[in-house]
Amino acid sequence: MPSQAPSPRNLTWKTLAPIAVIVVIAAVGLFVLRGGMQRPSRVTTSPSSSGSSGPIEIRVGSQLPDFTLKKFGAGEIKASELGSRVTLINFWATWCEPCVIELPSLVKLREKFKPKGFDVVAINVDENPEQVLPRAIQKYGLNFQVYLDPGQKLSELFDVQNIPLTIVMDQNRKVLFVEPGGRDWVDRDTQAMVERWLSG
Repeated sequence: MPSQAPSPRNLTWKTLAPIAVIVVIAAVGLFVLRGGMQRPSRVTTSPSSSGSSGPIEIRVGSQLPDFTLKKFGAGEIKASELGSRVTLINFWATWCEPCVIELPSLVKLREKFKPKGFDVVAINVDENPEQVLPRAIQKYGLNFQVYLDPGQKLSELFDVQNIPLTIVMDQNRKVLFVEPGGRDWVDRDTQAMVERWLSG
């Protein structure tokens, strides 16, 4: 007796079932793939209530904001009020060996070029500056004003990762030079650079 032919309905189901499975698998795979390649949305932060907008890009030619400096002892001054044609900003601490090694050369550099409009801004980042600075100022004969960094606001603004860090700027707060690490500030090349900055 001949076998019964399958109904058209059975044929349709048997044909479409594998296709449906493939479509479902493809859809799930596409969903996962899209989810994995999707880039996260860019996160932006608003300036804090203190007015700081986060670290600035420190590179030659960049413009520094008019930041505030707190003097060791008493008083504050804005960067725009410093009055020097060229200002060397040095982040340092008494526990930092490369920092204290370069201090005497900074003293000599200021002595030589102060009459021409050069000055040094030493920003101390010690945890207890009131305890350590008086002795350090006397020991190293610092002839320039030392400033403090309460709350590490300046360190954050300048994105200080390691010290010493030195930034040289002109009277318009334009960055002229950046030096991470210690340096002999009275060698011939450095003095020649200072001469060029002052004559520019």
